[in-house]
Amino acid sequence: MKPTLKLFAGILVFLCLLGTSIRSSAYIERKYTLNEVIESCTNIVFGTVESVDAKRLRAIIKVDEDVLGKSGLQRIKINLAVGQRRPESGPDKMMPYFKEGKPVVIFYDLHTGQLNSLGHVGSKWFQCKTYVGKEWDGTDWSAKWWSFTHIEIHMYNAYRGWTVNLQKKIKGILRQQDVILAREPAPGFRKASAKHIKVLVLSERRYHTEFRTLRRIPKLGEYQFAYQQTYDPNLQELGQADILWIGYRAMGEDRYLLNRGAETKIKKFVENGGVVIVSGQDNDEGGRHLGWFAGKLSGTESDVQTGIRPSKNSDNIFKIPNKVATDDIYTEDAWRNAGRGFSVMANTSDGRDVAVGKYKHGKGLYLITSLHHQTFFQVARSQRLMENLIYYAAKNINDFQ
Repeated sequence: MKPTLKLFAGILVFLCLLGTSIRSSAYIERKYTLNEVIESCTNIVFGTVESVDAKRLRAIIKVDEDVLGKSGLQRIKINLAVGQRRPESGPDKMMPYFKEGKPVVIFYDLHTGQLNSLGHVGSKWFQCKTYVGKEWDGTDWSAKWWSFTHIEIHMYNAYRGWTVNLQKKIKGILRQQDVILAREPAPGFRKASAKHIKVLVLSERRYHTEFRTLRRIPKLGEYQFAYQQTYDPNLQELGQADILWIGYRAMGEDRYLLNRGAETKIKKFVENGGVVIVSGQDNDEGGRHLGWFAGKLSGTESDVQTGIRPSKNSDNIFKIPNKVATDDIYTEDAWRNAGRGFSVMANTSDGRDVAVGKYKHGKGLYLITSLHHQTFFQVARSQRLMENLIYYAAKNINDFQ
């Protein structure tokens, strides 16, 4: 099924949530919680307005503290003059809130050279963005002007009040919460040791967020992981891997990408002890082609749903190593007509189809899901389940060694 956007028409969020540069100046129209905003960022900095140029519509923020991640920043320079000229959210409306000495919170996300941020000063939320370059090395952000886009009028569900109290609230949340994007990324295959379990991630070029999240899972329990991304449907590097993660729409979107050689290779990989994790399918193409699967199963077209229903056969996959909030997980085109030997671990929220399941083949295992991972926000909702899937796969590999 092609991307169903009815549910997500409002999720044209600041790019900290989307993790891409598309439509980065769009308004936030869905009601986000503060926890969701924090989980969807690489960095949070606290600062103070150092200087204001009211005529040129510019403000400079002195960075006081790296609260999440290491920014390497001493100052953030914001150019408000380039913002959207809208009556309710233009530069002239935002500028009065930048006053010298005022505390500031900046949430930001840096991905593929694009920096996207959400800020809070003087009780107002606002968005900024800037392009820093794909090869940016973290040494000269002070030279970059962050481009103000607009006041964010839909963020008051997350927090309404003074910035100094927001700072206290953020620190309280962070004390209780492990934020995945703040972790150091795991190594690739070249830097992996013999102890690492190697995960090959087949990705669709338009959707990078799964790999980005997976790379922030370097260790789970006794297992260490290394990750390699590929866009090659021929899976030339599969021989080096212990786990194959077939990413969101990586089997095809509008057209099926895997050939018979790759399908045979995948089945042999599982038979010999490998684990294949499928994060989802597009029923227009991927759902009709099951040559890579050794059992009986078919894809079905279904709308985006929120929440999955664990079954009695879930085998602790929603509890170890993380307790997963299954009500928050997004699914789309799912699976049905499972054959003998297939174990349903969870159904979709409407109870009709398979959301998570497993199938043993030879020494290996298939873990099949119907996760909807179009945006980073959706992936962030599944990140604890993703950890559990990787851990479950590693344990299966270890049991057969």
